[in-house]
Amino acid sequence: MRLSTCIHQFFDKYLPQIKGVSPHTLKAYRDTFRLFLPFAANYHGIKLASLSLDHLTPELILDFLNYLESERNNTAKTRNHRLSAILKGLILETAVNRFVQEPSY
Repeated sequence: MRLSTCIHQFFDKYLPQIKGVSPHTLKAYRDTFRLFLPFAANYHGIKLASLSLDHLTPELILDFLNYLESERNNTAKTRNHRLSAILKGLILETAVNRFVQEPSY
């Protein structure tokens, strides 16, 4: 499954329908991914559409968090909120990916 498909499911189904997050929380998570995904593509020197789950490494996430603090002057609180959004998104993507790849019995 493509990364973009997982992210769409995260925002269109998981957050609003399963978790029931507020519109404010949904916007905050979207803002995080609007910053993170282009950063990740640039980090790897690839197009945004070419990003896969394999590209999203701990090193990339740490570099992104450092970028938020040093270049965007985010506070530790804001940085940690963005980290939370990324990790929740990655956990869901991993779970969806595993579900899709497991054989049915």
